[in-house]
Amino acid sequence: MSEETWLTAGEMMNSLKVREIAISQDSNIKITKALNGNLEYVDYPQGIVAMEPKILNALWRIEPNYVTFDEAMNARRNDGKQVYFIDPADGSQLELKGTDPLSYFGRFSWEELFNGNWLIENA
Repeated sequence: MSEETWLTAGEMMNSLKVREIAISQDSNIKITKALNGNLEYVDYPQGIVAMEPKILNALWRIEPNYVTFDEAMNARRNDGKQVYFIDPADGSQLELKGTDPLSYFGRFSWEELFNGNWLIENA
């Protein structure tokens, strides 16, 4: 797994998508982007994020927006999106290239695939 990339507040705000969560490096503040575009705290205190030094001076990382197996397969089948399974052993992204996840990812059980983390490209 590659070294974590930390973003400035401006980079984080420009990159954060709706429903994704950004976590600050030093204080573990968690914020998300709401459907209306507002940045909101995930934990206490709740509400809209104020542009104050603890936010603006922090470094941030954006958590991956994992989806379920069903969401990933629907996005692949219905929207032609590329999907990735996250290897639970090392966190690497494994691209699904075939139509049958079990035949392509044979070292994983159906249970691991159904209950595992999936990403949809450009979701």
